[in-house]
Amino acid sequence: MHRCRHKFCFKCIKYYCYRAFYDTSYLPISCPIYACRCKLVISDVLRIIDKPAHQKKLLSIVLNKYIQDNNQCYVNCLTPTCPQIFEAQTNIIACDLCLGKFCLKCRQISHEGMTCKKALKSFKQDEISKSY
Repeated sequence: MHRCRHKFCFKCIKYYCYRAFYDTSYLPISCPIYACRCKLVISDVLRIIDKPAHQKKLLSIVLNKYIQDNNQCYVNCLTPTCPQIFEAQTNIIACDLCLGKFCLKCRQISHEGMTCKKALKSFKQDEISKSY
């Protein structure tokens, strides 16, 4: 490992790093030596996870975990297929990628000039009307 200089069997450390693909509680990835727990630097991880597609997936997992852990500061765009990420500085976000505009308080389509409570009630009434 770059920071702590501990040495491991390559196959073992690779398996250790791949656990993060299936369980984000292993993030951030740290040295397996319990007393050490030094966090692995990205260059170590990318050398161990050597397939570009797996590197990309792991970086995406790490980023999403970071956003979840810091959800007071960052938020994903509320359009399900949009990958955009925002700093949560205001209650309204306007996505320049999917062109959606959302309220972060109630996580619905932007409803400027209307309280979240009124907007939710209005959205529910619209859904009921559409079902008839």
